[in-house]
Amino acid sequence: MEKELPELKVYMLGRFSMIYGDQAISFKRNTATKAVKLLQILLHETFCGGAGAEFPGRS
Repeated sequence: MEKELPELKVYMLGRFSMIYGDQAISFKRNTATKAVKLLQILLHETFCGGAGAEFPGRS
């Protein structure tokens, strides 16, 4: 019996935001920190054609 995890939604067009299940992930007022920028780069490279990246569910 597998436990189903909540879905993580990431919006990268316009303002950067993330929602996990039904809860928004808050970055307070500052979304320009180095940590948030690194997260954006990692997400983009993973799902938008980084070297060797594959889309989930794609063969």
